[in-house]
Amino acid sequence: MRINKLELTKEELSPLGLIEFNSSKLNSVIALVGKNGSGKSRYLRAIEMNLLQTDFKDVLNGKIEFLPDKILSDARSIEDLTKTFDLVDEIQQLQASLNKDPKNQTIPQDIHRLNKKIKKLPPQLAPNPHNTTLLKNTNSAIQKEIKKRLKIVNSSDIRALKQNIDSKNPNPSFQDALEASTENINDNELSIINQSALTYLRRLYISPN
Repeated sequence: MRINKLELTKEELSPLGLIEFNSSKLNSVIALVGKNGSGKSRYLRAIEMNLLQTDFKDVLNGKIEFLPDKILSDARSIEDLTKTFDLVDEIQQLQASLNKDPKNQTIPQDIHRLNKKIKKLPPQLAPNPHNTTLLKNTNSAIQKEIKKRLKIVNSSDIRALKQNIDSKNPNPSFQDALEASTENINDNELSIINQSALTYLRRLYISPN
């Protein structure tokens, strides 16, 4: 899995005291550099939350690359329903706004206008239980896959790793140190991490003399 595009909106970042961030030129390795308190950890939390909300439209737009073929195929299979889901989302947002401002006379008119558009859709594109289930299952599969592959390395992970590298064993292998520091890693995450960035780190690691 590779993050190809990242868009962190003002709505997502303002509660964290951060400014919005957009990029479609992400490389395999990205460095967040800044002094203590500058927001690096907060940006990482925001990135994590953003990625865990990825849906089929994000996948089709190229936000995430190298997902399993089955997920890509499922996302493409409901591409024609994008307009339908967008209309439904817009109605739901308007309804939420109306609940907060029940005296607003413009919102019901907008909802009525969108409902008329939905009624004009072909039967196969209409919002129905079957299409809703397809959407739910596809988005759920995407988010589960991302959650399985996403690992935020916390300071406690780094301390545990350093402790094992500095242990009594004068020449610990990187694999030994890594395997002894996996208390916070879920099933299958170790193999995923080891196959990517940490394989590269292991090549760079030189045991102390």
